Amino acid sequence: MQITSNEPYLALWLAIPVIVSLGFINASTLHAITIRGNGYRFREIDLAQAIAILFELIGIGYWLLQNNHFPLNATLNKWHINFSFISVCLMFLFALRIVESELLFKDATTGVDFGVKVFAYSQLFFFINAIMAVLKGVMGNKTLHSMSQILKNKMPKILK
Repeated sequence: MQITSNEPYLALWLAIPVIVSLGFINASTLHAITIRGNGYRFREIDLAQAIAILFELIGIGYWLLQNNHFPLNATLNKWHINFSFISVCLMFLFALRIVESELLFKDATTGVDFGVKVFAYSQLFFFINAIMAVLKGVMGNKTLHSMSQILKNKMPKILK
């Protein structure tokens, strides 16, 4: 899929209307997740809006990095987009009770909990990619600048 490696922000921005519309299907359904012993309850529409806002912000991040010529890693782009979409699909499949399997999870809330955690961890790919791109861009500019200075200093000697 070409859109994930070259323009990942488009994939994220195009998914926002779909995610928000999925959140409206069972908007008042309550879910709970447990993180480090703390329980958090949220409605399905709140989850959809939070994911949409996060996709918008990360899309802006990808867009800014690409437009400022910071080199993004295509593999990390693909991993981030694919894991994000798979986890969002899992969350909504369990939330809408389309998938109910006692083999995987004891109930739908546990499935949504798993999807939220996978989604949260998949965002690390974006942050790692962004940090690597900025470091490559900054280091690359310094390297190019120092090489141009070396060439300027040696060029008159070569031409003589």
